[in-house]
Amino acid sequence: VDRVSAKAGDSISVPVSFTDCSGIYVIRFRVSYDKSVLEYVKVKETAKDSFNYTVNETDDGIIVVMDGKSIGNVDGNIKLCALEFKVKKNAPAGRSLLPVYIKDKDVAAIKEENGKVSVVSVTPDTSAGTVTVLCSEHKFDIDGENGDKKCSVCGAVKEKDGSVSVDDTAGLPEVDISAPSQSASDAPVSSHTDSENDDTDQGKGLKLGHFIPIIAAVIIMTMLMSKYGKALFRLRIL
Repeated sequence: VDRVSAKAGDSISVPVSFTDCSGIYVIRFRVSYDKSVLEYVKVKETAKDSFNYTVNETDDGIIVVMDGKSIGNVDGNIKLCALEFKVKKNAPAGRSLLPVYIKDKDVAAIKEENGKVSVVSVTPDTSAGTVTVLCSEHKFDIDGENGDKKCSVCGAVKEKDGSVSVDDTAGLPEVDISAPSQSASDAPVSSHTDSENDDTDQGKGLKLGHFIPIIAAVIIMTMLMSKYGKALFRLRIL
C-alpha cells in the first residue's frame, strides 16, 4: 500500500499493488483504517480489464474481492486498486497506518500439470501504507543534520531556504499476516446488504476458502466443455 500525505479536509487516493506476482486468479484482502482520521469514499478499479470487484465495508475497514474475468492467471506487477478517502476536517496531525491483511486461502491461482487443472492457495507478504495528516501549523522543534528543522508531530521538514516538504517514504512497517484480523476471514464475500450477508453476523456469508473448490470445479467443467462441446456435465454440490 502506498504512502501519501495530505491536509485535513483533503481528498486522497492510495494505490494498492501486488508486486512480483507469480500468478493469481482470485484475491481477497482487507484494508484497515482509522475512521477518526479517514472517511472511505470508494475503491477505484484499476485492474477492471482482468478482474471483477466486490467491496464490503466493515467496522474498521473494507474488504476487496477480485475474481478473474477469464480462466487464467494474472501475473507480474498488478495495480490492484486505489483506495479513495476524504481526510476528516478534524483529523489530528500525524501518521495513520493502512495495513493490508491476507489470510491463508484468500489468494488463489490456477495450476495445470499433466492435463490436470487445480486451484492452489497463495499467501503473499503484506505491508502497511500510511496517510500523514499535516499540521495546520508545524512545530519545527527537531534539529536536522543539515541545518533543517523537522516537525515532531507530522514529520514535515523545513529546509534552510524556508521550503517545507514531507518524506512519505519513511517509516513503512511490515505487518505480520497473523496479526489480529480474524474478522477479515469471517466477513462475507457478497456485496449484498441484507441481514444474512451483513458483516456483523459472524459465520454467515461465504469465505474464499469455501468457494475455491467450487472455482476449481467450474474451471475444469469450462475446459472440458470447450474440448467436448456436445458433452453435458452436471455439478452436484453437497
